[in-house]
Amino acid sequence: MGAVTEKYAYSLTYLESRGPAFREQGRDDKLAIYGVEKTHWQADQVAEEEDSIDLVATKNFLREKHPSIQILYQQLIQKVIKSSTGAWAHVLPVSAEMYRETRGYCGKWLVQFGIHQRMPIYLEQFSQIFESLGIHPEKRHIEAFKNMVTCYHFYFSDIQSQQLDDCLRALKLVPHMQASPSTHLFVENKICSDGLIYLQCVVKFAFHFVMKETSEYLTLAKALSNLDPANKQKLDHLYLQAMTDLLTENRIHMCVQQYIGFACQLYEDFKQIALGQKAPFFNEELAKQLQMIRDETDVKVLRACLIFNQYVQMSNFFRQGGSPSSLAFRLNPVFLSEVSKYIYPEIPHTVYLVVGRNFYGFHVRFRDVARGGIRLIKSRDEATYRRNASTLFEENYNLAFTQQRKNKDIPEGGSKGTILLNANAQHTARQSFKQYIDALLDCMMPDKNGIYCPGEPDILYFGPDENTADLMAEGANHAKKRGYPLWKALTTGKPPSMGGIPHDVYGMTTRSVHTFKLELLQALRLREEDMTKVQIGGPDGDLGSNEIKISKDRTIAVVDGSGVAYDPQGLDRDELLVLATHRMPIENFNASKLSAEGFLVKLENNNMTLPDGTFVQRGDTFRDNFHLSKYATADLFVPCGGRPKSVCAENVECLFEKGTPKFKCIIEGANLFFTDPARLTLEAAGVHLLKDASTNKGGVTSSSLEVLAALVMPADDHDQLMCVKAGHEIPEFYAEYVQHIQTIISDKARMEFQCMWMEKQRNLDGHRHTTTTERLSTKINGLCDMIAAEMLDAETVDEKLVCTVLTQSVPELLIDRYGVEHIMAVLPANYTHAMVASWLAARYVYECGFNANEYAFHKFLNRLMTPERRLSVTNLNYVAADTRRSCPLLPSAFL
Repeated sequence: MGAVTEKYAYSLTYLESRGPAFREQGRDDKLAIYGVEKTHWQADQVAEEEDSIDLVATKNFLREKHPSIQILYQQLIQKVIKSSTGAWAHVLPVSAEMYRETRGYCGKWLVQFGIHQRMPIYLEQFSQIFESLGIHPEKRHIEAFKNMVTCYHFYFSDIQSQQLDDCLRALKLVPHMQASPSTHLFVENKICSDGLIYLQCVVKFAFHFVMKETSEYLTLAKALSNLDPANKQKLDHLYLQAMTDLLTENRIHMCVQQYIGFACQLYEDFKQIALGQKAPFFNEELAKQLQMIRDETDVKVLRACLIFNQYVQMSNFFRQGGSPSSLAFRLNPVFLSEVSKYIYPEIPHTVYLVVGRNFYGFHVRFRDVARGGIRLIKSRDEATYRRNASTLFEENYNLAFTQQRKNKDIPEGGSKGTILLNANAQHTARQSFKQYIDALLDCMMPDKNGIYCPGEPDILYFGPDENTADLMAEGANHAKKRGYPLWKALTTGKPPSMGGIPHDVYGMTTRSVHTFKLELLQALRLREEDMTKVQIGGPDGDLGSNEIKISKDRTIAVVDGSGVAYDPQGLDRDELLVLATHRMPIENFNASKLSAEGFLVKLENNNMTLPDGTFVQRGDTFRDNFHLSKYATADLFVPCGGRPKSVCAENVECLFEKGTPKFKCIIEGANLFFTDPARLTLEAAGVHLLKDASTNKGGVTSSSLEVLAALVMPADDHDQLMCVKAGHEIPEFYAEYVQHIQTIISDKARMEFQCMWMEKQRNLDGHRHTTTTERLSTKINGLCDMIAAEMLDAETVDEKLVCTVLTQSVPELLIDRYGVEHIMAVLPANYTHAMVASWLAARYVYECGFNANEYAFHKFLNRLMTPERRLSVTNLNYVAADTRRSCPLLPSAFL
């Protein structure tokens, strides 16, 4: 069955004798016969949503199956396709017609199970369920269909009503029954199927959150935290890796098996919590049993399981109306407070654990309203998977925490999601992403899915990240299919046909990077045209291509994945523009346009001599280390790509020539190209360095305003005005909205730079831009939280203040078309509060500085509420427009 392909179809039939196969006394073995049929599909191409049996079945199936049987399959396929979870199970009595068709060899009951996936085949899991329940189907059929649906039919004769109910419940959870060291507990009837699946999830939790800190580690971490951050990061990585090697998932399963009675009680507690029959609690009676256990590791594992139940707030484990496609557990993140602050410096707002058949992962958000990318992590082998798993939550947490700092002046706080594919399931990326989103949608629509939810449901927003950039449209469409009302705003990074605003086409991230660069040059009284520049990230990339288009400097070097182009006289700008316009890599640079001192080294060039006599043994090595070479010397350094930590404490000296920095100014476009210790070393030597968390947030600003349009605009308007249809002109509203976003990005970048520059001038011998960026985020986020808390606690909302802030913060295009009253009415209340709080906090700090007091805030509010003195985004362009080169719209990209 695993060999089902686009060309060949397989079906399986299993028959079991009703009585023993042998007459000898004491032998009750039955005879079982498997029959496998291989045939061709009937149709060449069929959509996965196709539900007609005539189109998705093979010719053999349609020819050989009785019409009454075909109807059963047709009905099951339709239910699977329509099901929000892509799976369906139910029981029906065998009709007289079916009985006659199968010559009486079909029993009394038919159990049907269908799932919208071709792999894996759940034959082993079904056998385990039947063995555990003491039931044995006399006949089994597995049919694979062209639309990726797989159907299972099980016929029973001797079966009780309760056994049927238990069987149906177990079948619904079959996709979550993973092969594990604890599976035998279910087969041996030591735990029910639900309990087994619960334990498999709790083992994941314990693997990550068993208390691992030792006094020795904490002492070292404290000593290194401020003095040597680079080595502190290495210590954390080594410590987590060492602890993971000591406490594997198999070791945790062994503990659970040894204390199975304890584990069963944990499940019963969880069931009551998840169904809303009890509030989450720490079972003190069970905890007393830990005093009798001598193995310290076992005590830690079982205590972690108790903590899981103490902090689980809701789950789709017992959702109604079909099996969950994956299991989600919303956790109160307070449990992280028991861990050292050196690992988790700030407690997030919410943590989700999501466990699927072929993956598991987390979703962490730092505020009620938050947005961030979903990262799908692949592993080339089992060893890589174990390494990825060992730091999965820490990676997720750190990414979300970094996003929280970057999102300081937009309504959404920081969040991040991770999906780690099982080592043997690297082919299931799309399916796993959909199941991950589906589980979270269950929790976002609890009433619709019969899920107990304390308080208001979560409203989550997702964006693209590694291996998910092409899945954002699918995520939104799936939410639409599920009936989620805010599906248009669920994901950013969608195509323009769904209202998406691509950052690369409109240079959104580049716009903020470039504005920071221009502001710095103006502050230093330098002209961009007089500057030389080295650029990492070439004309085939987002930031690289737009940096070439928007800049007016003399670029002497461009590095990308294909190689290096260098000319100390300046690379021909017209040639660079041709490559950037067509998004072609730098290897296509016309070498005839280089001066005598210039060179083009492609990735495949080996054993090459440069004009100055330097010998290049390998092109790839030369490319990787070019930014550390003697050629990388210029007024400006703008990394728009490259690997994280390319410049660190260990190699930062390569950016100096006899103690003098090789760059005057560094404006970071790419994330994490420099480590903080390297940044501080460069700044201490006089380099003006602007950090990524400040410079490249144009993308998150654009995405935030994309979400806002989807929330504010009526569905018909959004479809007509914000969706770019293939072959049609870009709607005028869309083009104008993009220009509004570009203006807002530039304004925010300008305000942030001015605030940071004033702070630097006030403390010439003190704070660096590296630390100022962090301090600015902390200041704005802290004030934002205070304002939001006041708004939440207030008996009545100050509608005048809300109206004033929305008038200032919402793009004028939306205000003019819909009015503030409509916007206030349609925005979710928590989103409105977040928008007001973030705008007030950011604008106050940008205008009044780091150390402004309460009186300054009072004056700021008075000025804001006085019409003739009111701030205006459009009036903040205090530098003449003709001194800025705009990033042009590129409508041809959509035609």
